[in-house]
Amino acid sequence: MHIRSEKGAFMRTNVKSKRDTRQSAGQAAKRRDTGKTVGIIAVILSAIIFGIAPTIVTLTFSGGNSGMNAAFLRSLIILPGIYTAVLIKKIPLKVSRAELKDLILCIGVGQGITSVLLSGSYDFIPVSVATPVHFVYPVAAAVLGRMLWREKLNKAKLLALALCAAGVVCFFEKDGAIAWQGIAMALISGFTFAFYLQYLGRSSLAEMPLLKLLFYTNLISCAVAGIVCAACRSITFSLTAGAWANMILASLMISVTGTVLLQFGTRIIGGLTSAICSTFEPIFSVLCGVVVLGESVSTIKLLGSVLILLSILCITLLSKEG
Repeated sequence: MHIRSEKGAFMRTNVKSKRDTRQSAGQAAKRRDTGKTVGIIAVILSAIIFGIAPTIVTLTFSGGNSGMNAAFLRSLIILPGIYTAVLIKKIPLKVSRAELKDLILCIGVGQGITSVLLSGSYDFIPVSVATPVHFVYPVAAAVLGRMLWREKLNKAKLLALALCAAGVVCFFEKDGAIAWQGIAMALISGFTFAFYLQYLGRSSLAEMPLLKLLFYTNLISCAVAGIVCAACRSITFSLTAGAWANMILASLMISVTGTVLLQFGTRIIGGLTSAICSTFEPIFSVLCGVVVLGESVSTIKLLGSVLILLSILCITLLSKEG
């Protein structure tokens, strides 16, 4: 009798333990889903900011600024404020060898060169052209993921790559080398930014405090842009008051708010998903270019934008990773 009682108690305890385990697993899955949703929202918000900011940067050109100089100034302007925040939070700025390597590759190559190329392209082509061309980076992220990290490149990604390439061709100007130079800069910036997104989540930077990462992102980006501007003799601080006001606003949008949201979201959802969730960027960029700057969009350029967006939708709807 005593044995049966102990056996019954054991079975009840075992059942309760299994039920608690299932509940814990369900709660953990719910937390993961919630975290992924937050990451997606963060990336989409960053895409909207990155879509609007280039138009504000372009407004500074009439006040004595240039695209490459804007890339330099936007990080330089915000650095003192970020450094002060780091000191107040008492965050140590010391980095390990692994972190230093990742900062040079991810931020120097990925973020710094992207900033110089994309901002510099605004000197040659309108924002409404530069952003859709730059937006090859979702497909570029899939290609780089396959080449560098052996990610599966399925039929959806191959189809997306073909659509994206066709879309970029629609933006090629038949006359004038200047347009080709701007197109090339925007196109290459898409691949360097794709590298940045893919590398960020796989590196030691994924565990670095966001404020510390933001400081080094702007420090290294400023150094890269400064070196390029110095080599091109294009550094200038002689801007009008209106240009400085727009430059400060763009700096807060790009170098702080947009960057933090993107880095936060990418560390949660990964590089490829982050690139896919950024589909709002070209829409807002082209819209701002047309509404604020009065830029025209020809039928062939509109077709190019549609093909590039179709390539992104192709990954989103057909890829298993989407």
